[in-house]
Amino acid sequence: MLRSTYRWGDRNVRADPKGGQGSEESTERLRRRVELVEPESFDAVVLAGGSGSRLGGADKASVEVGGVPLLLRVLHALSDAGRIVVVGPRRHLPAPSEVMWAREHPSGGGPAVALAAGLDALHPPSGPGSVPGVAPRDLDVVVVLAADLPFVERRTVEKLVAAARKHDGALLVDEGGRDQYLAGAYRAAAVSVRLTERPGASMRAVLEDLDLVRVHAGRAALDCDTWEDVEAARALMSDGRARSSGPGH
Repeated sequence: MLRSTYRWGDRNVRADPKGGQGSEESTERLRRRVELVEPESFDAVVLAGGSGSRLGGADKASVEVGGVPLLLRVLHALSDAGRIVVVGPRRHLPAPSEVMWAREHPSGGGPAVALAAGLDALHPPSGPGSVPGVAPRDLDVVVVLAADLPFVERRTVEKLVAAARKHDGALLVDEGGRDQYLAGAYRAAAVSVRLTERPGASMRAVLEDLDLVRVHAGRAALDCDTWEDVEAARALMSDGRARSSGPGH
């Protein structure tokens, strides 16, 4: 059943469309005293087309950390997305059936080319005036995540989407202060304009002069480019689980 969410003071109140206890007068008082809160809606593009050259050719998206393939960890973090496009080869993993798959052209063209392919998959260009890689007006915020982020969670995505609302976007910053352009939430219109203006550019070159908010989220920004990164992530994951199951928990 669809329910509207309202904020009343410091509480969220669920209003049932079928009504409930109370008179029409009390319902009207409620309407006057509450403010409608719209959900933070977004779509998502997962970049999973890397060759894995620094992993000896292994399929990075299928590498497991904490017993779960990296791609599935990222998809779980995006479970609140309206639509999800994974750009890269289709994997034989138990991904949600509603996930869409796309390929960048040319294959191996890099993250910016893959992002353009993801935007096209979310809204395929049609009609004489449409331009590939240019997002229509009804596609607002798009979350962009690389497939090798083992510590990204739903709350991380929520922070990014909320931070992006009044800017061109928001991105994670790792513990060393490095911008993670492949872990962000961006206004699709702003990004698509840059993609068409700067064909073949890196993600940094596409995004760096936009109005972006930096979000510090600790381990969530850690990626797995090498086997050393993978082993470090596995150790951190194992240590976190040991702590959570230790005395006092």
